Amino acid sequence: MTGRRPSSDSSVARSIINTQRIVRDERYKYVFNGFDFDELYDLQEDPYEIENLASDPAHEGVKRRLIDETWRWVERTEDVIFNSYPSVALVPYGPVES
Repeated sequence: MTGRRPSSDSSVARSIINTQRIVRDERYKYVFNGFDFDELYDLQEDPYEIENLASDPAHEGVKRRLIDETWRWVERTEDVIFNSYPSVALVPYGPVES
């Protein structure tokens, strides 16, 4: 599964809640939870976000793409996630070059 590539426009929603970072496109939603399990949902197939796909190897590409978008957004907005909190080290993939 690949889903569509998010862009820097309004088709990608982003949110900050304490140590959480949330990014979604028109189909998928990824939640980085800091000190808890991350979440990935297929909003077309699972609009009530029941089945967490974050550990499903079939969705690894989608997860990676949304994490990459999260890092680009973090860098553009000078998000405080770039700090000394240990939870930053728990993100499955590191920052990407813009």
